Amino acid sequence: MSKARKPNAVHPGLSKHNNNSVPPPFALSVSKGLRILDTKMLPFYMYILKCFDGLYYVGHTDDIEKRIAMHNEGNVTIFTQRRLPIELVFMQDFATRAEAIEMEQRVKGWSRKKKEALINDNWNELIRLSRSNTKTNNPSTSSGRTERGLNKARRGNATH
Repeated sequence: MSKARKPNAVHPGLSKHNNNSVPPPFALSVSKGLRILDTKMLPFYMYILKCFDGLYYVGHTDDIEKRIAMHNEGNVTIFTQRRLPIELVFMQDFATRAEAIEMEQRVKGWSRKKKEALINDNWNELIRLSRSNTKTNNPSTSSGRTERGLNKARRGNATH
């Protein structure tokens, strides 16, 4: 299960007195004289950046601080490189990279209003926007199921 939190929240497992910004990727323990690697791995993050021009960028990473620094240095994407400075406005952690990527892809398809509802923890608005989107019943134009796409398909299959 993932946890959403504001960017300035302390990562679970880190004390406020710990100078490390992120937990180690694994911990070593000693059992009967053997060193055993703990399987606790770093979480993966889906994050949203707000660029100076107000546009949002959605991405994922396993090291949020390093990734933000890379964005600020202009070393990640042209999209953020041309819109510096950026601000981390939302992040959510996941147990696996696949989960973080899945959420990234989902949020990238959302409207600006829906992203802002997520950023502002406005769950009622997020639900409302999700429901209103399904009521329009507008299929994706890439599905070929629009009226125009169906008519085109019918014409292509017609015999003359």
